[in-house]
Amino acid sequence: MTPPVIGVAGMTHLGLVSAAAAAGRGFRVVGFDPAVSRVESLGRGELPVLEPGLPELVAEAQGRLVFTADATTLAFASRMGMAMHRQP
Repeated sequence: MTPPVIGVAGMTHLGLVSAAAAAGRGFRVVGFDPAVSRVESLGRGELPVLEPGLPELVAEAQGRLVFTADATTLAFASRMGMAMHRQP
C-alpha cells in the first residue's frame, strides 16, 4: 500500500505549519495557496510566518513538500485539510 498524499489548502500560519509537520513525519504533501506570489516565496524558502524550527522542518522536507497555486494538483491528494485565512 502506498502512503497517502496529503493536500493542505492555505499556506498561511496554520496550513504551512501543518503541511511542514506532515512532511516532517514522512508524508508527501501538496501545499496549495491561490496566491501565486506566496507560492513563489515559499518555493524560494521565504516563509511568511515565524515559528521556532519551521525553517529547518521545511528544509528537511524538501522533496516531500511541494507548493503550488494550481488547485488541480490537489487531485493527487488522498487526504485533504483546509486552513484558509479569512481577511477581516
